[in-house]
Amino acid sequence: MPRRKRNRRWITKLLVLAVVLVGMYFVWDVFLKNKEIDKGNNSNGGTQAIATDEGKPNESAEKEETREDINDYIEKRPVQYDGGSPNESEYLTGAVNYVKTNGGKLLIRVSIDQYLESGTCELALTRDGGVIYQELVDIIGDATTSTCKGFDVPVASLTSGEAQFIVYFASGDRTGEVKGEVSI
Repeated sequence: MPRRKRNRRWITKLLVLAVVLVGMYFVWDVFLKNKEIDKGNNSNGGTQAIATDEGKPNESAEKEETREDINDYIEKRPVQYDGGSPNESEYLTGAVNYVKTNGGKLLIRVSIDQYLESGTCELALTRDGGVIYQELVDIIGDATTSTCKGFDVPVASLTSGEAQFIVYFASGDRTGEVKGEVSI
């Protein structure tokens, strides 16, 4: 066999070996190295435990981070109704969900914390102690709560400026109200 052919075979074998080694390094770097890093991280934001002089993880630092995370969670969680069922309350409670001017109308949406099969919601829009607009709508029962049907106040009938509103809701012998402000 001529010397050139043997040299080409060796060069080809070396090139194939180099490509295989580069490919293996790439696989290790992308897949296996990332898994090793993930195993070394804890679940508190990807930081590793602080090592002590003996090389063991510092468990107290890890516990402190966990306590801080729990305290952050407690501070950020939504306020929930504290007590018995809101349906057993003698008063109705609720919240203003939406107040916005859109398409020439002032839209006001109110939810009620109790489930009600029937009842009414009355909007009283006031300015300087006087009522400038009133509207009465029905209560609509949802699965566990209720909502006022919705108030669509024509903006053309109102003068611009700041106004306050009160939504009174009643069902049977129970009543309640929510208040809010709006800029028209």
